[in-house]
Amino acid sequence: MNMQHILPIMALGLACAQAGERSTFDFGWKFKYFGPQAPGEKISAATCDGYQAGHAAQDAIDGKPGTRWCAPNGGSGHWLAVKNGPKEKVDTIRIVWENGNRKEAIVEYVANGLPVQETITVDKQETEIKVGGRTVSDFKITVNGTGPNNWASISELTFRNKGGHALKLPVPESKAGDAPEKPSYDDRDFKPVQLPHDWAIESPFLKDEPNETGKLPWNGYGWYRKFFNVPADFNPESQRYYLDFDGVMACPQVYVNGKKAGEWAYGYASFRVDITRFLKPGKPNLVAVQASNKPSSTRWYPGAGIYRHVWLEKTAPLHIAHWGVFVTTPQVSADRATVKIQTTVENTGSQEAQVTVQQKIESQRNNSKVVRVAPHSTAVVEQEIHLNLPRLWSCENPNLYNVETTVMLGSRAIDKKTTSFGLRNAEWRPEGFFLNGKRVQLNGVCEHHDLGPLGSAFHSKAYERKIIKLKEMGCNSIRMTHNPPAPEVLDLCDKHGILVLDEMFDIWKHQKYDKVNGYHVFWEEWWKKDVQNFVMRDRNHPCIIAWSGGNEIPEITTGDGVQINKELRDEFRKYDTTRAYTCGVNAENGAWNGFGDVLDAYGYNYKPWAYGQYAEKKPDKPFYASETTSCVATRDTYFFPVRWGLGAGARAFQVSAYGLYAPGWGYCPDAEFTAQDANPNVAGEYVWTGFDYIGEPTPYNQDASNIGNTQDMTAAERDALMKQLKEMGSKAPSRSSYFGIIDLAGFPKDTYYLYQSRWRPQLAQAHILPHWNWQGREGQVTPVMVFSSGDEAELFLNGKSLGVRKRGMDGGTFNQGRQTIGKNAYRFVWEDVKYEPGTLEVVVKKDGNEWAKATRVTTGEATAVKHVIDTDTIDGDGRDLAFIELALTDKDGNVVPTDCRKVSFSVEGAAELVGFCNGNPIDWTCMQDPQQSFFNGRILAVVRGKRAASGPATVTIKAEGLPEVKVPVKVKSVSPEELNLR
Repeated sequence: MNMQHILPIMALGLACAQAGERSTFDFGWKFKYFGPQAPGEKISAATCDGYQAGHAAQDAIDGKPGTRWCAPNGGSGHWLAVKNGPKEKVDTIRIVWENGNRKEAIVEYVANGLPVQETITVDKQETEIKVGGRTVSDFKITVNGTGPNNWASISELTFRNKGGHALKLPVPESKAGDAPEKPSYDDRDFKPVQLPHDWAIESPFLKDEPNETGKLPWNGYGWYRKFFNVPADFNPESQRYYLDFDGVMACPQVYVNGKKAGEWAYGYASFRVDITRFLKPGKPNLVAVQASNKPSSTRWYPGAGIYRHVWLEKTAPLHIAHWGVFVTTPQVSADRATVKIQTTVENTGSQEAQVTVQQKIESQRNNSKVVRVAPHSTAVVEQEIHLNLPRLWSCENPNLYNVETTVMLGSRAIDKKTTSFGLRNAEWRPEGFFLNGKRVQLNGVCEHHDLGPLGSAFHSKAYERKIIKLKEMGCNSIRMTHNPPAPEVLDLCDKHGILVLDEMFDIWKHQKYDKVNGYHVFWEEWWKKDVQNFVMRDRNHPCIIAWSGGNEIPEITTGDGVQINKELRDEFRKYDTTRAYTCGVNAENGAWNGFGDVLDAYGYNYKPWAYGQYAEKKPDKPFYASETTSCVATRDTYFFPVRWGLGAGARAFQVSAYGLYAPGWGYCPDAEFTAQDANPNVAGEYVWTGFDYIGEPTPYNQDASNIGNTQDMTAAERDALMKQLKEMGSKAPSRSSYFGIIDLAGFPKDTYYLYQSRWRPQLAQAHILPHWNWQGREGQVTPVMVFSSGDEAELFLNGKSLGVRKRGMDGGTFNQGRQTIGKNAYRFVWEDVKYEPGTLEVVVKKDGNEWAKATRVTTGEATAVKHVIDTDTIDGDGRDLAFIELALTDKDGNVVPTDCRKVSFSVEGAAELVGFCNGNPIDWTCMQDPQQSFFNGRILAVVRGKRAASGPATVTIKAEGLPEVKVPVKVKSVSPEELNLR
């Protein structure tokens, strides 16, 4: 070793330091849900007559400008009070209102022992009450003269001295007993859990929870506790311990041995906590995490708790910084590629150090670089490696490389990282999106983050199942709506060749809709931190082709919107300039008011009629359809008569699956296809949505407003429905969305085959709808449609031809999305078929030749349960999953599409059952309960291998009235070393 390095090494405590170690921190936790109030929470110094959506009185005096007290409604007479004032003399009382709308207030307080009362008029955002250097107590303000848009709402109330400084209020006593962050806390009533964990999905669906967020108890407080051992030779001078949280929903507070070690706000963000200084060597150390969710903060189901992975990373004080390796590919061709690697080395020690950074890609190495790193700072090293005849990353061939980064201190490797990346050229041009010089039409879907029966708890195998089903449909891209995904999602998209629009926010600075607890309350303090973590975490993924800053945010049409958009775009560019910046824009004038000019690629939400005008007026700007259709349907459910209008098809809290229906802002898939065919410059689309998700069950999304969804019903049906709704307290039973092309269990709806016919035109396929079990409809008109990639189709009923349909405008038209669409332009339609039991058969031709055939039959009664399992072997790591898809079939093996009988599940051996789903949006059964029901002949069961277990397991399925089925699963052993990494 060079002698000049000995002193810095010893001073840094690195004589025995090893390269960084990363291991799972997901196991050994205990959890308890406490409901709306956290245990050990301090008694508030402020009181009120009531509050709205979690905006308690304490929020007005907490010193945080992003929180506030908000009255329970817009009526007059609501009050806020503070019992004990500051010990010091008060010169002024300052009130910051949420808004400066005009209202009247009565102020009462005791000053120097004498009561004071005055009436004030509020007409601006700040009010100052002069006290004149007296002691103050028993302060109360009563707000009058309010209205629907002018609720009493105070952001901050402070007592100030003559110098204008805020005075502290007396700290109230805590409630009896220790809080859960204390090691001495009695947690015997906590239950063991493993992460990722979503506490709400464990519950049955609840009547009084809003269906917009899935009728599950996701709001409130939950606590997680875990003890872990730290070696006796641990020395904080020579080692660093970090906890990396991939996501906690929400507002996590992280404590170590009773002391606060870190926090975050955004529930979708990944973040790191340095726990080094809180640890005790040679003893059990407690990590406690509080997660808290406020109501009215989201418009879909967010999940609850530590719902993504947690990792423990041990390093030397001198190490590669968190997300500190950044790989770009400034030059890529089939012959040669230049890989640029930027490495950030962090020195948390107290002495300057000189280190050497080495890089390797397969057999190629670059020239090592030496850099000095000052204490408590970072240094950046840039290096290049050139690769000949590189393997390019594409949708068809998602080739990946690894760069190995090593940091040397003298002759010792003190840190190593392996970073995956891909070589590709991604370009947005006015004529579309290009990958490696070839135009690629974006056949995309939007995806929320929950995983159906698993809730929001992330499971890599479950998301991979999603991707495989979407790829089979022809999907090549996902928009991560409307928040950062789990990091493993992007690994999977890299692996499977899925292009990604990585999205950051659904709310910016301004409140959105009625979401008074939305991200806007965090904006000022957190947005830059969140953007930094988001981009730095994800920027090495070749799958990402654009950063999306936001979705349908109010700033599109506010006076400050353009400036905020610019600031956000520029913040993204601080950390990555290699990708386009975009947003999903729903306001039509966003294209023309300057907001859209900030974007590198313009995203249209639900504006198919606007594409032509945009291409004409903005000939140099790339654009795409960032959100399309919002077509709604329930799998294998059909209502008659079949109408072609947007608001039709809703009945009995379900939606007809003909693929024609959408809420007022949406339209059927055919409308989007029509617009894209007329405007070839559209880079592609992102359909809302690929899979159903929990919450947001439009058209039943506002509980009591369902009278508008009954236009297809008879008077008797309508009366029965409204009676049912009233009996449920005007709470609609719908708990999950109808938007998906695929249902919540992962079973395709009919539109799956419509998109497949469009997105995979070379696949010979045909699909008939509806099913053909219509006892009681004999002789009644039951329209038949066929989705196929062919161009001509002939339909037969019991061997008799019902006519030939050719792709085009013949056969009638309909209007959606402000366009005229041919009924046979993208589907084949026979509107006058009269039902008779038997067999429907379609023969499809393409270019005059037979292309595909399909049949639908009237089935018999169910006689068996058929199962398909995606794998018969899973790892015993507590992670790996097997998915068992079950169907009720008749004696000929046909799925019975109307059978909803009960079914029970059990398992023996080295596996456990972790979730069930039948795809029914109004089934309230807990999705972890082994007592379930089929829905329209199908159900899904999810099996997980037990951790550190191996051997056989058997899942037993008992459907009511049918022979039981046993499904064998083999659980494969995993080494202790490998378990530590998973």
